[in-house]
Amino acid sequence: MTLSGVTAAVAAVPAEIGPGVGITGVMDRGTTWLGAVGGTAEAEAAGWLSWCISAGLLSPQGAPAVSVSYVDDPQLAWVVQAYEHVGTDVSRAAIAYLTHTRHETGSNGVPAETRTARIIANTPQSVKDVAGQYIAEAASKAGPYTAAPGGVDGAGTRVGTIWASPVTSNSGAPLVGLPMTVTLSGPAVFDTNGNADADRGETRVWNGQTPSGRMPLKWVATGNGEVTWNYSYQALPRTTLTRFKATGEVQDTLTYGARAPSDPEELIVPGPPFQVVADFQPEIRTQVATMFVDKGAALVDQVTVAPAAGDTWAQVNGTHVPVIAQGTLYGPYPAPPAQSATVPAGAPVAGTAELTFAGPSTLDASASAVARGSGYYTWVWTIDKEAQGPNAVYVRADATHDFGLVAETHVVPFQPEVTTVVADRFVEKGRAFVDEVAFAPAAGDLWLARQDGTPVETVWDGTLYGPFLVPTEQVDTTPGAAPVQATTTLIASEAGVQSTDAAASASAPGFYTWVWEMDKATQPVASQPYIAVSVRTSFMIEDETSSVRHTAAISTMVRDFNVVQGGQIHDLVTVSGLPEDHSDFEGLGGWTGDVDEITHTAYGPLATQPTDDLDLSTAPVLGVATSPAKNGSHVVGTGGEFQVAADNTAAGWYVVVSSFPGDDRLDAFTTSPGDRMEMAFVPTDRTTDVETWLVTDADAQVPAGQPFKDTAHLTGTTVEGGYLEFEAYGPFVEGQEPAESPETLLWTSEQIPASRAGTYRSGVITAELPDGAPWGDVYWIATYYGPDSERIVRGELGDPSEITRVVEQPEPLVTTLAVPESVLGSPSHDVAYVSGPVVDASTLTFAAYRQHAGDDVALDELVVDTSKTPTTIYHGGTYESPEVTFDAPGTYYWVETLTGPDGEVLHVGEPRLPGETTTVVDVPVPPAAPPHEAAPGALASTGAQASTSAGAALLMLVAGLLLASIAQHRAAARRLVGAAGAGDAPGDAGTLPRGSLGGSASRTAGIPDAPDPSPGRQP
Repeated sequence: MTLSGVTAAVAAVPAEIGPGVGITGVMDRGTTWLGAVGGTAEAEAAGWLSWCISAGLLSPQGAPAVSVSYVDDPQLAWVVQAYEHVGTDVSRAAIAYLTHTRHETGSNGVPAETRTARIIANTPQSVKDVAGQYIAEAASKAGPYTAAPGGVDGAGTRVGTIWASPVTSNSGAPLVGLPMTVTLSGPAVFDTNGNADADRGETRVWNGQTPSGRMPLKWVATGNGEVTWNYSYQALPRTTLTRFKATGEVQDTLTYGARAPSDPEELIVPGPPFQVVADFQPEIRTQVATMFVDKGAALVDQVTVAPAAGDTWAQVNGTHVPVIAQGTLYGPYPAPPAQSATVPAGAPVAGTAELTFAGPSTLDASASAVARGSGYYTWVWTIDKEAQGPNAVYVRADATHDFGLVAETHVVPFQPEVTTVVADRFVEKGRAFVDEVAFAPAAGDLWLARQDGTPVETVWDGTLYGPFLVPTEQVDTTPGAAPVQATTTLIASEAGVQSTDAAASASAPGFYTWVWEMDKATQPVASQPYIAVSVRTSFMIEDETSSVRHTAAISTMVRDFNVVQGGQIHDLVTVSGLPEDHSDFEGLGGWTGDVDEITHTAYGPLATQPTDDLDLSTAPVLGVATSPAKNGSHVVGTGGEFQVAADNTAAGWYVVVSSFPGDDRLDAFTTSPGDRMEMAFVPTDRTTDVETWLVTDADAQVPAGQPFKDTAHLTGTTVEGGYLEFEAYGPFVEGQEPAESPETLLWTSEQIPASRAGTYRSGVITAELPDGAPWGDVYWIATYYGPDSERIVRGELGDPSEITRVVEQPEPLVTTLAVPESVLGSPSHDVAYVSGPVVDASTLTFAAYRQHAGDDVALDELVVDTSKTPTTIYHGGTYESPEVTFDAPGTYYWVETLTGPDGEVLHVGEPRLPGETTTVVDVPVPPAAPPHEAAPGALASTGAQASTSAGAALLMLVAGLLLASIAQHRAAARRLVGAAGAGDAPGDAGTLPRGSLGGSASRTAGIPDAPDPSPGRQP
């Protein structure tokens, strides 16, 4: 570098600046100075000594420099700055020695190498030793000087540490004790007291001395953002020396002064920038401990609070700042609540909880309320900055999460319940059992939807048990032997009422009770977690129990159709169809006990023959009698209850009406006042003209091929030697006009002797239908003749009560008729009428039982069995059992069985049927009643009538008719399979236990669905 504006020479600068050492041998003559020399004016002005590098020339001695340059010699520069101030000859000589030997220029034509070699050769060893020591020290301490960038702990957080590196020499040795400054730029200060808080007086600048190693400096954030920083090292030794050249033949000199700009005294090292946060953002992550929670259990939530990504939990004095989180449990809801960023207005609150987090962690929280009812419960947790108190400064903002998160939702299963009541406490036969089933969640529960939003489906199995003879006490467990009538299934996916289908209908009398069960294990898999426990209703709940009342079959007939003045009316009552223990049930709960008696009321005298519409409320009452409401036959009126007056005030018509009020096991019934079998007549006196009445009544309907008959009731005046004759016309099919002609005559009966009043049967016939005809009507006409065949009374073709409809029989039908009475020692038998399609080689067998005195059929004794010698049949027809002679008096009944060729039983008769009963007696047969005169008469309005004067014969006492008929029954029984297919004995007067009277009116007493007696079973 050439200097312009050369500094004026410094006056009186000596050539040699002592101390030092002079040596010879370097030049041809004289000595060479090893020590400081007078430098240029610039060097002198810098305040540092100058050192000669041109041996053999004079020193500048204050002359101005003409140029300046810089010598890069960190070690020599270090030695000069370290030892120039040492004022000893040897020290100064050692520095001069090092300067010449490292940077000698040569002079006066002598090259630098020569000068250097001479200096080395002539320098005292003591000087060279010191020089060696100095340069060896400089090797470890001289520059160039460097410092590592340092490091930062806690970047991205609120507090941390800067690690300042030491400044080191070229050899890596630290320079300790030099001035040093660390400066922060950005939202942080030095935490000089180490309390992790930005206190007043703490700044961004730290001043100190260079350390021997990495030095930690704590910082604390004052805001959020980037912090840059550096550290500077001051007063660093030079790594270069300044070379001045002066005017003239003078030495070039080196000096430590006049420092080069390229060799600064300060080293500034930037540290790595880093992010800081004065606060942090807590975040909430939650997960319910258990999704499905039982009712009554705690609703536990697992809550995790941690800093947001990139954040660090704030600490004060080494302790995490506490953060308070509030939780609110909402619910219950019937379905999963919809997820939303905010809690819906009006959301029900089930409970609250509060947790304090002392750093990132997971805590369990329980709501202030347990799960008291079913439903969906969902947690929402919030960290409210303002609620943190003095720690709010460390929390950046509020934190919460969505409402309705699946992970934050509990499900408390619900308890489905069922409340049931039968639609009908009393069910008629043939009608369906209907149960009204109300499904609902238990009190305090909700009917839930599944997670997918569909309602929880429950499957309920209903079992109808029965029949039972009487209701029993309600119990929780169904008896193992309880008979099952029917089962059904209902599916409920919401609260509501459902009715059972017609899975079961009332086919047999008794009590029936429903039991409902919802078994959790058999529910749809998707529904099971939402259901608490299984449900089963109790057995024999009264509201779940129905009664199918027994239908009584009552057969009644006055013993005497003609009663004399002063006589008594006796009524024979036969009752069946009642529970075997009727009268024993005393009631249970709301079920009333049995009514013990049947009431029989005799009305009369009446001026005209009573009809069905007789107003019983105004009719005169003769008397009232009762009979036990139990199965069996009873004669009522024997106690004088139906005593008629002994004068003409008794004259007229009487009818006995039987009634039962009904109870919870037995239907009510009342017989009709128009029942001719329950009527009696008392004449005015012994000389009164009495009309001859002929009332007829044919079987209303019969399957094709089955026996049927007509019945005539002869009252009033009769004639000795008179007889009845029955004619049947048809069958007339649809579209065919009924007509009385030889071509349409189907059958004519025998002449049936009828010398006294009574009931007479035609004898039975059968009829087949023309091909393709679904039905046909047979028209009956009955005629009463005198002994000379003069016609006294004749019916008319078309009388509604004289038409029997013959219908198709799609299945085999068997009806039977046994000999009703037999004297001990006489043979008896049974007759079966088979109709409908019969498979070839079917078999028919007969069995006879001695009837036990009680009601238990199981105690009856088998006395006849033809199963080993069956009768093979190939078509419908009339079949007679073998003759049987019973060995003891008593009541016997027959049971027939029809079996197909494949062994399948097609039909089995019922036990103890009246028409299948034979009574074996050992009493003599009484003589016939005395004859009565009769005169021709005219037709009556209900059939036919004739007037006559019969005198005393009109009284016609028939009290002995029942016994008198026994012989006729026995004789007729042998003729059961006589001409024209007749299987019933004609002319049997006064002993008809059951039958159809007055057209289609049934003598089964007013009880719906009671089976009409089969025509072939009528005695």
